[in-house]
Amino acid sequence: MKIMSRRCLIFALLLMPIVAFSSDEMVVCAKQGNGQAYKVEATLTTGAELNAATHSVNYLGFRTYIVIFWKQNQASIIELDFPHVSVLGTSGTDQQGRPWEVSTSSLCF
Repeated sequence: MKIMSRRCLIFALLLMPIVAFSSDEMVVCAKQGNGQAYKVEATLTTGAELNAATHSVNYLGFRTYIVIFWKQNQASIIELDFPHVSVLGTSGTDQQGRPWEVSTSSLCF
């Protein structure tokens, strides 16, 4: 009986969802649709992580976002069209529907 209880407990623990937080901080070149470019620190994260951090369901859990903190209580959250940011860059859209290009290029203009 005791062995069966342990097996049931182990089985139940294996079925429980595991939440991993793996946000990456990086320096990016973020360029607005109007051509204005900014070399800034940003956090690459998932919608699930954003929802957990903001205690909301405002973001799509399986999508990738880049968060740029401009100053206290001001941030841009850009939903990326591609889940990775590279030197070549990827496009995305912020909360106000403005287009952005984000890259890890050392040149930012």
